[in-house]
Amino acid sequence: METVGLIEKVMLAVPDLIYIYDLQAHRNIYTNRELFHILGYRPEELHIMGEHAFARLVHPDDIPFFSRMLEIQLALKESEVLDYQYRMMHADGSYRWLHARETVFQRDLTGRVEQLFGIAQDITEQKNITDALRISEEWYRLAVQNLPDAILLQDRDLTYVWMIHSLPKLLPAQVVGQSDHQLKEHFPHLAPLIPIKQQVMHTRQSEQVEVAVVADDATHYYEITLMPREQPDGTVIGVSMYGREITEKKRMDLLQLEQERLKTALAKEQEINEFKSRLMLRVSHEFRTPFTVMTNSVEILERHFDRLTPEARFQRLQLIHNEIQRVARMLDQMTQTLRNQLHKPTLQPSQFDLSQLCQEVITTLEQTMGQAHQLRFEWEGVCHEFTGDREMIYSVINNLISNAIKYSPENSEIVITMRDQAPEQVTLQVRDHGYGIASHEISQIFEPFFRGQHPIKITGMGLGLNIVKEIIDLHGGTIQVHSEAGRGTIFTINLPYMR
Repeated sequence: METVGLIEKVMLAVPDLIYIYDLQAHRNIYTNRELFHILGYRPEELHIMGEHAFARLVHPDDIPFFSRMLEIQLALKESEVLDYQYRMMHADGSYRWLHARETVFQRDLTGRVEQLFGIAQDITEQKNITDALRISEEWYRLAVQNLPDAILLQDRDLTYVWMIHSLPKLLPAQVVGQSDHQLKEHFPHLAPLIPIKQQVMHTRQSEQVEVAVVADDATHYYEITLMPREQPDGTVIGVSMYGREITEKKRMDLLQLEQERLKTALAKEQEINEFKSRLMLRVSHEFRTPFTVMTNSVEILERHFDRLTPEARFQRLQLIHNEIQRVARMLDQMTQTLRNQLHKPTLQPSQFDLSQLCQEVITTLEQTMGQAHQLRFEWEGVCHEFTGDREMIYSVINNLISNAIKYSPENSEIVITMRDQAPEQVTLQVRDHGYGIASHEISQIFEPFFRGQHPIKITGMGLGLNIVKEIIDLHGGTIQVHSEAGRGTIFTINLPYMR
């Protein structure tokens, strides 16, 4: 009995939590009074919680750990000590870190571990100190890694009063006591910083600049932060310079830019090659018909010239002439589109009379391909002083009216309207009563080589409207189309006045 009493006194006197844990009942069958001091629970409170006490009190993040720990506890050998750490909820709701050491206390008749004897020490404070040290070390490491490569202090006269980790060839012995004005001949990279430093002292605002320093036949790039030096009363007494070498970053940035440039160039080259292939296919297809017509007409004139009437000869010559004009138009479109693909087109702006230009295009078309159509020109305002690329605008008007002629039946009317809305914009509209455009094709008509489905076969490269759209975009304008199959089409262009 004296031995039991002695053991009890020892267990009560030990400043650690001592317990006997029953693996079958999932609860402590004995704890000393340190349970209350460490976790704030009395033995009877844990007893009321029953077998769910441990699951309720252990930290949620540690539950998976204890699921694996049960297998280890059941496999413990005699005299083997299990050592681990975990968190338990205190009665006040906070969590305490415990360092537990357990060994086998009792086995059942089959030799299976039934109870464990354990000692748990509260190591919360040690954990907090360790975590604080780890965080401090991380902050220190970050601070060291981010220390400037150069720190220089100057007074109001821009004389260096202190420096550390200097720039290449800029040693403290050479610089301290000297001003930028005295050093700029030997160190030219300092000269551009002088007005910036004066501005920093005047405005009390920090500035950041890049400086290139040549040393040992190599160029070093630095990111320099300039900050005003102020006394506690706010008096500016000079400038602080913090320099960080960014040579490697600069090299990587340039390498990335070069890679992006090469990638863009490769994509552009692939796009141009694809465009050329499509262009060649279109050329071989579209040029076949006019060349066949011209060849046949030439052969008829050569073989039967004497037997043909003057009217028949004229018709054949007119047919050849018309086909030559058609080929010329297609070549113009092809050349312009290819030029736009290879080089971004630029405007050659000039001031001209837009209404006169419209009349010029209409007159030319009336004498050529538009002889069988009625072209009517209406205008509101004269638009004498429009500024834009005259040749490009001529191409736009010519393309739209030519399309209206091609896709309209003979003797139908085509109305060209111009409304001068100075000083904002001028509106041009071409309206025909032709075959129209199917609604599902309207979104594609400005794409190169697009050819819609029409009731009659009309030759062409499919480039005209693509050229029109690019020219309108270059002028900062807009183009809209409204069409109904079988009822005609209206193209409306808005061109802003250039300021």
